[in-house]
Amino acid sequence: MHERAREDVQNTVLTPNEARDRIGEGDVEGGDVLLVREGMIPLSATPSSPQQAQQGSLEPMDVSGDAKSDDKAIDFKPSRDMEFFRQKETDGIDLDPPESMVNAAELGMQKKEELELNDCGTGEGEKSAEMIMGGEIEMDRMRKIASYLVRHGDEYPHGTPPSQLSDEQIQDGCGIVQYMLWGGGTDEAFNWALRKANEVAEAEGDQPPYSDEDMKGANHKRRWSFDIDLKADVSDLNEGTKVTWGPSNATRYARVEEVHTSGSVTSRSGADEETTMEASEDNPVIELQHYEETDDGWELTETYTVHRPGNLEVIDSLP
Repeated sequence: MHERAREDVQNTVLTPNEARDRIGEGDVEGGDVLLVREGMIPLSATPSSPQQAQQGSLEPMDVSGDAKSDDKAIDFKPSRDMEFFRQKETDGIDLDPPESMVNAAELGMQKKEELELNDCGTGEGEKSAEMIMGGEIEMDRMRKIASYLVRHGDEYPHGTPPSQLSDEQIQDGCGIVQYMLWGGGTDEAFNWALRKANEVAEAEGDQPPYSDEDMKGANHKRRWSFDIDLKADVSDLNEGTKVTWGPSNATRYARVEEVHTSGSVTSRSGADEETTMEASEDNPVIELQHYEETDDGWELTETYTVHRPGNLEVIDSLP
């Protein structure tokens, strides 16, 4: 399964079949339920209450939600799972988002309706926006928000606050309005989301997924901050040029398939989400074919995505 689709399954964003559909694969039996971590078990098989977790086991379930006929019960360790429920209820993590994040979500909801962008996204962005605007983000949603802002950062024109975006920019595909729905668009929102995702991970017994180097701002000069000296110039991008982008914990690699200077260009064949951008001489679109690391080295995939040149860094060779 393609890396980004696999991440969304692991982060309980997509069902296995939804992920398979995005990479052009057919459905599998039992693949229409969300899975959760701890062995990627069905969400329906997790304890519904602290009392159920205290008992230490559940009725055996398969991924379709039906009871199994064998004796392979899902074993929950009371000491661990009771602590999980206590953390969910009383860990005290402040998930009240900053004003910049609330403003972005509100503007995203407004512009999605105003500019008739209702076909964009799967509805998950609206769920995140509602939680952000309500000031009560659930812990599992907090991890999804951080993951989304990291993985889709190259679809937003960083350095421009949401309130300063023109309607023409927001209408340039779905990436910008979706990023706003997830609260993105400012360094403050990005850094807050990553810090809170780390706090949630620690509370749930996991390693914090983000480091200080993944934060953006004056004290975090790095590749994904889009510093001017690291931006790719369109004159450096030709068919076959190797490029990289993304944060340190999710760096991506690709080759330039084509530089478009006119028309609409859409991601295709296995892209995580379909994105369309308008290309012009002054604002070209770079179509990339992704690499994937395998046991035999780097191989080109059937995933093609679209980007602006300023979000890419030219590299001589793959790591």
